[in-house]
Amino acid sequence: MGELEKYYNYVKSTHSAGDEPSWLQAFAGFDMPSFDFIRQTALYIDRLYVYDPLFSFYNPPSQYSKIMSEFFGFKKNGVLDRPKLRKAVEYLKALTPFVVYDYVQIIPFQHRPDLSKGVKIFASENQYQFRELLPNKIRSWFHDRVTVRSMQQSTSSWVVLDDLHPCRGIFISFQGSDSRGGRIYHLFEQEIVEFDQNSGKYTAKMQLPSDPPEQNYFNAWVEQSINRASSDIFEKTLS
Repeated sequence: MGELEKYYNYVKSTHSAGDEPSWLQAFAGFDMPSFDFIRQTALYIDRLYVYDPLFSFYNPPSQYSKIMSEFFGFKKNGVLDRPKLRKAVEYLKALTPFVVYDYVQIIPFQHRPDLSKGVKIFASENQYQFRELLPNKIRSWFHDRVTVRSMQQSTSSWVVLDDLHPCRGIFISFQGSDSRGGRIYHLFEQEIVEFDQNSGKYTAKMQLPSDPPEQNYFNAWVEQSINRASSDIFEKTLS
């Protein structure tokens, strides 16, 4: 993993997206586009941004991610997917002519958040279930295309089930989305044990009970999660 970490740090320190506002540019999505597609789009646009398939092989370690992985029971076997890695390297090598002629630009993107700088905390205004994050029509568009399924903890991971019922973990996906399958949310319970009025900082105890939440509470949380996931995809699409 040492070389992957070096590559990750190099890309993070040197990457800069094109800033030519007059150029006609496009992003090819999070899969590796075919070379037929790349050649075809060259007739219509000035630059094509292609997702770096090698960048996501390394994820910066953090104390938070380590603790949460242990808490949820996610076990890492440390085995690198070498066929997938080889495919990514070969694909990047084949892109070289397109990069040399400044048509394709490789861009890094993390599907998993970088937790090395801490975790963001979000709150909805006036208990609106995060409905304020998107205009009504756009939020309805996402809701019409969403699928939510319950998750169940196994010995070494969480399993996505085929139905939705009150539980402590859900898997959210959207029809037509290429965001690597979907998003996972867990419903914790927390107890505030200390709060500093001056700084706004607080200390809390968090736990993930084995018993499911009450139906109405669960429904409200599911809506919050859908709205958060919708807003996240919408913002990443525009960025």
